[in-house]
Amino acid sequence: MTLSKKKQGLLILTCIALLGFKFLKIDFDPPDMEPWNTELDGQFVTPVSTVALYRSEKSKAEEIDYDEINTLVTQAIEAAGGLESIVSDGDSVILKPNLVGAGGRRPEVNGVTTDNRVVRAVSEIVRELNPSGWIGVLEGSAPGDNQHTADMFKLYDYNKATLPQVDDIICLEDVCGSTKDYDSDELVAATLPAGKGLYPNSKKPNNSDELYYAKLFYNADVIISIPVLKNHESAALTCSIKNTSIGMTPISIYSKSQYDIPNLRFEIEHAYPYMHYWLHDYFMARPTDFVIVDGLQGLQYGPGSSDPNNRMNMRLIMAGKDLVSVDAIAAYIIGMDAEIIDYLVYLHNDKVGCVDQRLIRVEGNVSVSDVKKKFKHNDQRTIDRMVSDFTPPTVSINSAIVNGNTLSLSLDTSDETKLVEIIVDGKKLAQNVISNFDAIQITSNDVANVGQEIKVIAYDQYRNSAFTTTTATSVAESIPNLATKYELLPNFPNPFNPETEISYTLPEIAQVTVTVHSLRGERIRVLESALKNAGQHHIRWDGADSHGQPAASGIYLYRLEAVSGTERFVISAKMTLIR
Repeated sequence: MTLSKKKQGLLILTCIALLGFKFLKIDFDPPDMEPWNTELDGQFVTPVSTVALYRSEKSKAEEIDYDEINTLVTQAIEAAGGLESIVSDGDSVILKPNLVGAGGRRPEVNGVTTDNRVVRAVSEIVRELNPSGWIGVLEGSAPGDNQHTADMFKLYDYNKATLPQVDDIICLEDVCGSTKDYDSDELVAATLPAGKGLYPNSKKPNNSDELYYAKLFYNADVIISIPVLKNHESAALTCSIKNTSIGMTPISIYSKSQYDIPNLRFEIEHAYPYMHYWLHDYFMARPTDFVIVDGLQGLQYGPGSSDPNNRMNMRLIMAGKDLVSVDAIAAYIIGMDAEIIDYLVYLHNDKVGCVDQRLIRVEGNVSVSDVKKKFKHNDQRTIDRMVSDFTPPTVSINSAIVNGNTLSLSLDTSDETKLVEIIVDGKKLAQNVISNFDAIQITSNDVANVGQEIKVIAYDQYRNSAFTTTTATSVAESIPNLATKYELLPNFPNPFNPETEISYTLPEIAQVTVTVHSLRGERIRVLESALKNAGQHHIRWDGADSHGQPAASGIYLYRLEAVSGTERFVISAKMTLIR
């Protein structure tokens, strides 16, 4: 039931011609990622999406039974926010797996097709929320040798016996009308707002603004994507978004029969960058509501390799409401940089979903660093988006001091650090830290006691991570000899040439900024900006401005600003520089 050698060769040649193989000299530069619509100039950000990531403790994917799959799926869905806000009783719910013809006869964990047990686990959860509604599995497979989606359902055991909570198992080709019947009652024609479409009309079958969907799919109350974790020769990643944005395109409109292989959507241009344009447009016009990723096996050299050596034994289930964020984390897991995968960046820039990893929170029993592997490929478009850096940043804790509900942290981190998460007694604080890691002061109801375990996780831009832990101490434990008040002492010497020492005292830990100003108020130099413990501190000014140039002779102001909790203290004094 697999392709003959002759047809395999013809398919390979077709892919080379249509997809622009690595020998073609094409510009693969991705678009620039634009800032998300949240403040990223400060020290803290609140994550905008959550991606759940759970791994089996079994050593091999083949050892994972249904009970454990059900547990992993349930945990992932709950950690990603649950389906309660998405699925209601009486809804029509589409479950969209990923079935192609290269998985072989083995139905489970082949790495190419969605394991029917994952779909079963999802359907059981949906049925609990939707006892009187309709649940359907809808798929438009890309099989081989004159097979159709019905053959794939049979090959991979998609039936009412394995999926008892599903009402119907439907072939997409049966519900999208006749060939090139654009007015079919079984189709919906959708358009994007003016200026949002990227895929050129000249490459669409009817040269128009319309994007065609099966009405059953488009009008469903809830669509849940259940893809497989794989890479791809033209999209770089085939996971949450591509599973519906190619896999749900009506076969009557977008397929082009070649070499006796039905259902291949070659009416959609697969060459770079048009595949990415299409994925952006089709998903944006009808976003999917939730995704559960079958990462039990995973596949390199995807999407359809039947070579068992390309199975990656990942033992993962992922889930999330923001499919762009889920695909971003999936990209990091398979050794790719999500922020240069074109269609993810296009969707991020249009605020359909978030690809900025600083704004994505991963919940589960493992981190991306724990599970990531380099999925190999032979296409240059995919290779150009791979990451060679799997080394985590370094992080250590200088101090962790609790004062009421305020935690003051001083960290040493390597330059690669882009994000820090703080966990207090096993619970992540709501905000992520994205700058000034040497002086963090954060107030939270989860911070309450001296003796709490403080865990700090540092991430680089590729989601490599490292962590360290300590026990929170009090101000009194950290500083035995406390000053009694905020005080800015006279500098010495004064007048001075070429440098002078400035001293100040703090009665408690505080965020301190010491600056030098002209008498007109112009800021000349920032001498210090850091979280400082209680006590006396000293800093020297060498008489140079912020550019390293010698300041002119004259009278200057030196200013101390100290912030502790909601309290702010400011004082200044004069000093004289004589050249």
